[in-house]
Amino acid sequence: MSKVLLFEIGTEEIPSEPLYDAIEQMGVRIRELLDDARITYRDVEVAGTPRRLAVAVTELPRAQTDLELRVKGPPAKQAYDEEGRPTKAAEGFARSRGLSVEDLEVEEEGGAEYVFATMKEKGRPTAEVLPGLLAELAGSLEWPKSMRWGSGTTRFSRPVRWLMALLDDEIVPVEFAGLEAGRVTRGHRYMALPLIELDLAKNYGKAMSAGKVV
Repeated sequence: MSKVLLFEIGTEEIPSEPLYDAIEQMGVRIRELLDDARITYRDVEVAGTPRRLAVAVTELPRAQTDLELRVKGPPAKQAYDEEGRPTKAAEGFARSRGLSVEDLEVEEEGGAEYVFATMKEKGRPTAEVLPGLLAELAGSLEWPKSMRWGSGTTRFSRPVRWLMALLDDEIVPVEFAGLEAGRVTRGHRYMALPLIELDLAKNYGKAMSAGKVV
């Protein structure tokens, strides 16, 4: 069953021009990171206000797609002696790929024979991949002017005050700027309850409406 991801970075007020630029960056960067991580998705939506940047991703799978990588090695005549026994070249190539020489295959390419290694990697659960991926997303945003605050070393346009990250109803434990994500966001500073606890990622829009945030 597919899942919905929500990630929100809560900050002090960000000026409008860098805010709009950050929204655009997040849309590009989250797609790149998900593609690189072999995590499929349907839609990505990024939004922001002066006090927050948020990205929602729909139809995430339970796990990454499995990886099968085929790597070309040395020529077969170097990998095997005249009696067909593997040489140190074959052994070294297999070892460098975490395989045994019995796993190597010989195929013809461009009129010559080479050894090939096929490596397979089982996809990890999406929930395990997302914390690092989202932390990288937050840290990859570029600002015309950035600042540090308190005793931390993280740089951002304005101080980061909260993180919220949910995969459906489960908290994604993202760590960034000395904070760990939870399920609590903030409404309008003066017109709503200061703290809003979100039950499901897909209910973010309703929570923002109740919190007087557009």
